[in-house]
Amino acid sequence: MRANILHYGRLNGIGKSKFYRINAVALLIAALISFSLSAKAKVFNANLDGKYNDPAIWVPSYPGNIIQETDTVYINNDVKLSSDIVVKGTVLVRRTGSLMGNRNVIVLQQGKLLNFGISIVDGLNNKGLVYNKHILEVALDLINSGEIVNQESIVIGNIADNIGLITGQGGTLIANKKLVNSQTGMLKGSMDVCSNNFMNVDGGTIDSTHLSFCGHRIFNNVYLSADIRRDNIVLRLHNSENKDYRKFQVERSIDGINYEPIATVNKEQLDDISIPFKYVDEEVVKSNSVFYRLRVTNSENTETFIPAIEVGSILSTNLGD
Repeated sequence: MRANILHYGRLNGIGKSKFYRINAVALLIAALISFSLSAKAKVFNANLDGKYNDPAIWVPSYPGNIIQETDTVYINNDVKLSSDIVVKGTVLVRRTGSLMGNRNVIVLQQGKLLNFGISIVDGLNNKGLVYNKHILEVALDLINSGEIVNQESIVIGNIADNIGLITGQGGTLIANKKLVNSQTGMLKGSMDVCSNNFMNVDGGTIDSTHLSFCGHRIFNNVYLSADIRRDNIVLRLHNSENKDYRKFQVERSIDGINYEPIATVNKEQLDDISIPFKYVDEEVVKSNSVFYRLRVTNSENTETFIPAIEVGSILSTNLGD
């Protein structure tokens, strides 16, 4: 029996020794992989004025128009965007620098565009993170499905389409033609948003605690949204301050200028008093866009307009109920 125990002990000792050797090898391989990955991480600096694709302005070398996941690009001077760039890693525009040109910037999910200087581009498609601490201008369209943190000024020449998060602390966001907040889109923070046409539809949410609209608190925490269905448009009044309105008049327009009343609802006619207001427009309007606004009357008989929203023609949509 003693011999058997000793024999087992020797075998067990050999097993443990082999186990430790395997672990040591695994740790060494992991360390080599980690070193290899860190060795591939590169930093590029644009230290001279010039075109983005000019190797002469870069130290130690030209980063290319696809910024890899582990790479960081610093824009220290005035760089003209001479080609579209795709950001998988990090692009940082310093306060002393600028990135300007009639080209597009695409920020992928893991990418970051950090702007502390001046960035002016044709189009911006963000799926990752855009942080703006100075001036960011998009001549055409901004498409956001990631996160945008705006601390100063973002101006969009055409349309801002948001299904991600746009937030900020004291910044301004201006979309000259249209601002669309839909699906999973959220606008929040102490930021001022402003647009000629503002659409909050199809599930878009607004945290109106601190957000303001064109210099005013966002509709005094009362705003209109619209859900486009197959055969109708559902209008909802969001009223987080629980304003006591006794009458609601829905008005519709096809040009955003001339409105006609289509329904008047008194408070006692509401089906569900827990919902501030809901109205279903079942009339199909043959127009590229339809505008709605709401005239509300409070308990003191004072009339106020809830600012208009624009929705696309339900004739051109394919959305289900």
